[in-house]
Amino acid sequence: MSQKPKYALEDVFEAAIPLVLAQGCKGCSMEKLIKVSHFNRRAFYKEFVNKQRFMNALLAHYISKQLTPLQQHLVCTENIPEGIIEYFNAYQTLIDKQGCLLIRLSIELGNEDADISSQARRYFDNLQLIFIGCLERAVAHNELESHTQIESLALKLSCFAQGFAVSNYIQKGDSDTLIVIKSLFENT
Repeated sequence: MSQKPKYALEDVFEAAIPLVLAQGCKGCSMEKLIKVSHFNRRAFYKEFVNKQRFMNALLAHYISKQLTPLQQHLVCTENIPEGIIEYFNAYQTLIDKQGCLLIRLSIELGNEDADISSQARRYFDNLQLIFIGCLERAVAHNELESHTQIESLALKLSCFAQGFAVSNYIQKGDSDTLIVIKSLFENT
């Protein structure tokens, strides 16, 4: 009869996120990850085998639990331009002064870890598709002009989300990016 684990992976991941955001993957030894997450060393290696697999699972958790819920501003809003601005406000709150784990791991590991790169690509492709759907609804509800280049604007918004995280990390939370986002919807 197998025993049920005495740990909750969600708690382990949530404890590790601030450490990885602060020190990056390469700055986090297995010792530090085990210590901060209060994970049993044996269970840690049994669950993840190595640090790379842990980082892949950590990123999947971060996307699922922290980034994807932000998209509700885009999906559930009546006023699309306001919903997009709300999305970026919520995104700013999430990454304020610490950065975005997706961007951090993509920059640090994306060229050498195909899974990290694939997760980042899937997330931003999906975000762009959500922006396209929102912008199509905005045009249909006369919130944007009918000649709006929807795919181009959706690509810009997706790129802003990526650049926003990098800028926020470099500037430690001081960002004027929301001014740019708001300006996209002026006079529409």
